[in-house]
Amino acid sequence: MFSYRLKSAIVGVERSAAGMHITNIPSGSVLTLPDTDKETGMIEIVFEARNVSVFLEDIRERGERVDRAGRA
Repeated sequence: MFSYRLKSAIVGVERSAAGMHITNIPSGSVLTLPDTDKETGMIEIVFEARNVSVFLEDIRERGERVDRAGRA
């Protein structure tokens, strides 16, 4: 697992029983990514106890990798 701290906000898609909803993820958020071999495309992360799909490229371009304690 890898963690990234967002330097700028991104959007994701949250699926619920009521349908799909756009979710804003603010700058400063620390996101933990599952291990993946993907270089591009959408992945599912947990943000504020909700499953949200985001573009991997957005996280890599707008975030910085941090260790598990949240330090760059």
